[in-house]
Amino acid sequence: MMVDCAVRDEWDSRYPDEVWACYVRPARESGVKPVGLTPMLVVVMDPRERFTDKNTLELHQGTYDEMRGRQKTQLEANIALKEDNS
Repeated sequence: MMVDCAVRDEWDSRYPDEVWACYVRPARESGVKPVGLTPMLVVVMDPRERFTDKNTLELHQGTYDEMRGRQKTQLEANIALKEDNS
């Protein structure tokens, strides 16, 4: 289940007590670490191997705003890394 930004915002407005997960995938060859944000329910209930130790470098949980902050921090680190490699 991919949850885009507009859907996440709507979900958060409807369910303000939802616990959210910010996940970071292992780095690619460029050093960039893919990052995502999804309701923790998705992490717990997903039958696929998307959130196993092999496929997830970091997994944080908290409020929507906290996890958006973590996601933004990783995105900024990825941008800086990408600019350094250019």
